Amino acid sequence: MRTTDAVDYLFCSVLVLQLVHQPAAKQVLRYRLAEEGPADVRVGNVAVDLGIVAVSGEVTFTLESGSDFLKIDNITGELSTNDRRIDREKLQQCQMIFDENECFIDFEVSVIGPAQSWVDLFEGKVIILDINDNTPSFPSPVLTLSVEENRPIGTLYLLPTATDRDFGRNGIERYELIQDGGENSRRLGSPGDSYSGKRRFEEGASRSSVFELQVADTTDGEKQPQLIIKGALDREQRDSYELTLRVRDGGDPPRSSQAILRVMITDVNDNSPRFEKSVYEADLPENSSPGSPILQLKATDADVGVNGQIEYVFGAATESVRRLLRLDESTGWLSVLHRIDREEVSQLRFTVMARDRGQPPKMDKATVVLNIKDENDNVPAIEIRKIGRIFLKDGTANVAEDVVVDTPIALVQVSDRDQGQNGVVTCTVVGDVPFQLKPASEMEGEQNKKKYFLHTSAPLDYEATQEYNVVIVAVDSGSPSLASNNSLLVKVGDTNDNPPIFSQNVVEVSFPENNGPGERVTTVTAVDADSGKNAEIAYSLDSAVNGIFSIDADTGDIRVNTILDREHTERYEFKVIAKDKGVNTLQGSATVVVLVSDKNDNEPKFMQDVFTFYVQGESGAKQSGRHGYGHRCGQRPQCGDESFH
Repeated sequence: MRTTDAVDYLFCSVLVLQLVHQPAAKQVLRYRLAEEGPADVRVGNVAVDLGIVAVSGEVTFTLESGSDFLKIDNITGELSTNDRRIDREKLQQCQMIFDENECFIDFEVSVIGPAQSWVDLFEGKVIILDINDNTPSFPSPVLTLSVEENRPIGTLYLLPTATDRDFGRNGIERYELIQDGGENSRRLGSPGDSYSGKRRFEEGASRSSVFELQVADTTDGEKQPQLIIKGALDREQRDSYELTLRVRDGGDPPRSSQAILRVMITDVNDNSPRFEKSVYEADLPENSSPGSPILQLKATDADVGVNGQIEYVFGAATESVRRLLRLDESTGWLSVLHRIDREEVSQLRFTVMARDRGQPPKMDKATVVLNIKDENDNVPAIEIRKIGRIFLKDGTANVAEDVVVDTPIALVQVSDRDQGQNGVVTCTVVGDVPFQLKPASEMEGEQNKKKYFLHTSAPLDYEATQEYNVVIVAVDSGSPSLASNNSLLVKVGDTNDNPPIFSQNVVEVSFPENNGPGERVTTVTAVDADSGKNAEIAYSLDSAVNGIFSIDADTGDIRVNTILDREHTERYEFKVIAKDKGVNTLQGSATVVVLVSDKNDNEPKFMQDVFTFYVQGESGAKQSGRHGYGHRCGQRPQCGDESFH
């Protein structure tokens, strides 16, 4: 508040006596008094204004109410201020009163006659006049206004208004905008330049390259500062402007204050996230443990707040990618979720989206290429297949014994699912078997896949060895190396390369004469080193026996078909033939000798009925005797010349 001396305020105080004819012929006293005056400032003379000629001591004046701010001289009726300073803005009855004639202090004065022979009561009002004792001020020394960066030119924002406890011409008269470059803007409007009841924009508004200040007169007489966008805003280029907003009242001299107007350019989602790289590529060892970090994708967004908050999500990604990998939505870290087997998938290629949280969201994408690096975690695989006409099934090959040496009997394919040296395989046949491997072919460009022929390396002999267990071992070149084996059971097939052989080349038997027809003479047996049909034997006799003997083709039993008579034929000799039942029949033979043994089936018979013989004595004379040997001469003429002993 401003204090002046009593002389100044006597000048400002104008005594106005208004006689209001009341029904009781009473008058209402009205005075005008400027606020903030010192004590003892004359307000008016009640006696004079009431037309009372006061003789000393005859009439007295008493202030019945209003003594909070006023006092009266009991003799002269002089009304003045007391020691309590009057502040119009603090008077309870003047709050929210903007008409200068409506703010007043009520008082009552009693006029008392001599010896209180009569008493009159008069009412009065002291109208409190406003002086420019208050500086207009803003609600805060720093005013903050948020403006979206995508607001079009011409968008209007209401600014906080200043307050001035004074009113009228001492109240707020104009606003000024000072740019942050320090250039003061021109004043707005001029005193009294308003149109009652109409909203308008004052001429001479402050201007800048981006903002413009305009002040509107509202219908209630207030001034409303407004900030208008007149240039393009881009938060990513400049995110704030600091201006100075000044307010002045219409007092003389005027009072003014200012506040910082901080215009914050708020973000809108006008920028998409951007990855640091369009393609991220990394090597990932297979069998990496779950949780192992792989790489971090990074994207930036020039926006702020939720518009600049980025989340990372899979874009075009197969189910395998989503099953094997984990992508942290907040950090962009890519890690292993489940173990990856290079032999199942050698490369993972997919896209990742960086998406902001704006509405609607904007996004960018990057391609991720993960090359799965091999580890020596696979043993070589050995596959044995048939080749040509050699029968092979269920791990068993049937090979005829008569195949020539170096005949391929099977195809061996060796492969390793690993790569590089881990997949380079060597293959050998182990053990002392008549087989060896020879390269068949190599897949072009595939070192980890080879084919071999399994050849015979020596003649096969069924009669010596009927089957071989051929073990094939494959070893890769990894470190440490891994090995595997597979086996093929080779069954040597018999061919008819052995004739039947009798245990004896000559079979001699003694068989009695006078036999019964069909009796078994003997049994011959031949053996064949072959097998199957090749070893099945059929026996037969040569034609020289003329039906005298027969043989059972299956058992080799030789039987006589007739009665033998030693005296007729005492010896038979013939061949027995043994033939196998192979495709190319082979045979063997043996000689059978049947010696017919004698039976006493004949009585002795003399050749003649009478035998005459002579015995010559020592003297040379012939003598007859009872004993002697001789021949029955019969009719032979020389018989007489024979000698008998």
